Amino acid sequence: MDCKSDKILFHVDTVKMIKSILEEIKILSQDKPVMDKLEEINCILENNNIIYNENASKDEEEKLLDLIYNKMKSTKDKDLNVKLYMLYRKLEDEKISNEEARRLYEVYIKTEYNDRYI
Repeated sequence: MDCKSDKILFHVDTVKMIKSILEEIKILSQDKPVMDKLEEINCILENNNIIYNENASKDEEEKLLDLIYNKMKSTKDKDLNVKLYMLYRKLEDEKISNEEARRLYEVYIKTEYNDRYI
């Protein structure tokens, strides 16, 4: 796979942990330049949309679940139906992330008409 991107995916919990550590250091530090740098890092995180609303993530997950469910119910291909069902269950049980589920969904849909028996 030849993908070129300037973006990195982080789990929400990882970003929250980074933010809390930055706040801890800010509280413990008495040095003004250090506090300024911590504030600068915090601004960079917020300006690049790394910190985002947790409710938006839940809404996105519900929309993705609905999308997968509707496609699963509408397809006539039994193999695709099974793949989508497994994907639906994994996402519902939070065993995979939204990004991974969306990527798998797109792969399954693209190969829907290519996986025919000869």
